[in-house]
Amino acid sequence: MTRTLRLLSGLFLVLSLSVTSSHQASAQNPIMPERGLCAHRGDQALGPENTVPAFVGAAKAGAQQIELDVQKTKDGKLVIMHDQTVDRTTNGKGAVKDLTFDEIRSLDVVSDRPFPYEDIKVPTFEEALDCLPRNVWINVHIKPGEEGIAEDSLKIVMEKNRLHQAFFAAEEKDMNKLRAICPEVKICCMERQDNPEIYVQNTIKWKCDFIQFWGSYTKEQIAALKAANVKINYFGTDDPDEIRKLINDGIDYPLVNYFSNDWFATQEFDQFKLNQVEDEYLQVADSFLPPPKMASKGLCAHRGDQGLAPENTIPAFVAAAKAGAQQVEFDVQLTKDGKLVIMHDLTVDRTTTGKGNVKDLTFEEIRSFDAGVKYDPKFAGLQVPTFEEALDCLPRNIWINIHIKPGEGIAAAATKVVVEKGRLAQSFIGCENKKDIDDARSVCPDVKIAFLNGKLSKELVEKVISWNCQFIQFTGYDAECISILKKAGITTNYFGTDDPEKIKTLLKDGVDFPLVNYFTKDWPAAAEIEGLELNALDPNYTKETREK
Repeated sequence: MTRTLRLLSGLFLVLSLSVTSSHQASAQNPIMPERGLCAHRGDQALGPENTVPAFVGAAKAGAQQIELDVQKTKDGKLVIMHDQTVDRTTNGKGAVKDLTFDEIRSLDVVSDRPFPYEDIKVPTFEEALDCLPRNVWINVHIKPGEEGIAEDSLKIVMEKNRLHQAFFAAEEKDMNKLRAICPEVKICCMERQDNPEIYVQNTIKWKCDFIQFWGSYTKEQIAALKAANVKINYFGTDDPDEIRKLINDGIDYPLVNYFSNDWFATQEFDQFKLNQVEDEYLQVADSFLPPPKMASKGLCAHRGDQGLAPENTIPAFVAAAKAGAQQVEFDVQLTKDGKLVIMHDLTVDRTTTGKGNVKDLTFEEIRSFDAGVKYDPKFAGLQVPTFEEALDCLPRNIWINIHIKPGEGIAAAATKVVVEKGRLAQSFIGCENKKDIDDARSVCPDVKIAFLNGKLSKELVEKVISWNCQFIQFTGYDAECISILKKAGITTNYFGTDDPEKIKTLLKDGVDFPLVNYFTKDWPAAAEIEGLELNALDPNYTKETREK
């Protein structure tokens, strides 16, 4: 992602968060969860431990509490890391306290689980706070190390207006330092965890807000803590039966590594409800995630997987994504009243129960037509999707091929939505003329462009290169043109075929993404090409689509 693109995406994010912050500042602090599960180092099913994907994943999944570990670098920067060294969780070596922030930031986070992101980095404490909503408990574990970690962490929490939700897991020495700065700071006592009796006594005597058991406890100790209004954490388990026992015993927040997998164990308890984060947060949450890991070759599901659902509908797009498509294509038009909808034909006649030109119909009229029953009665009631709905239903690590149909203002309007949705990294605007290219770039100079044309020629290739397009889509080609495009770094799409032998020929000839109507049916032919693999889905996406 270029610097300009990052700045533009950041601008939309800052504006969104500014609106949210103003709204929140004028209202009382949000109501915090009473009980639930604590996502230990984030949801490690959705991202590597102690990383932004794990934190955002936990928040979106409904975690009531999220735990993270804070350490200080050699040059005084607060970073999120559990171990005293970076050896286990990154591709580097050395103690956190002996490495500068730049040295740590240059490392890549590693994991034994595949996650669909490029260059996951060790986050700063500020980044960890920024990526979380305001109504989830933040369990800040102060790791032993350099002086000032607790005090510096508290100052940042205060600057970020997160005092209402953050609590500091600290021993007595750090606890006193924190209270000297801010008497109302929330504390989770970590002093003498090895002796439950003394541990409970100290927690109550010191008027701590939380306690975190990691071994045995008694019913009497739980009762005493409840009477003192102390919230009770327990570290830690992913065993469903143990989670249920802890809850029955009165533990408020068992710590778990895989929140989205472990949550089902709480379903029998009426007081345990998933945390409902605000819509404002959900609208910007994905903006915090690192760039998605994108395929360099594969198949493009033309109007979705038409073998599994009606063309250009949400079920077709979701089916293609879940089947492992590397790219999905759809067509965008404007209604009479200015709404972006997904439709290939200029009329609604062929694919819906309605009649008329898209540009002559209102959104409400188009929405009233059935877009599924002609394909199969089991899809009766399916609606023509909006452009926003099409983007929202797709994971962040699949190429989105946005075909701009003829019409004034469509390219600019579509580009604006792509930017607002934080989908610039994976989307490209497919244009049939130079005007649409210019219109799209007038909204965002860094938006990716595909020029859509017929057969390749040297003259056309030279134009596409001079226009700085990132993709080209064609219906015919020769080896020389493909070679020139490859050298220029332009990705090639071919429209289109469902013939297995043709698919293999295209891929062997260097075409990056043949467009196919029936991705699931056609993939076996592509799979014979060495190095081609199905797209690995974002665990966040599989969870969300499963729930829907």
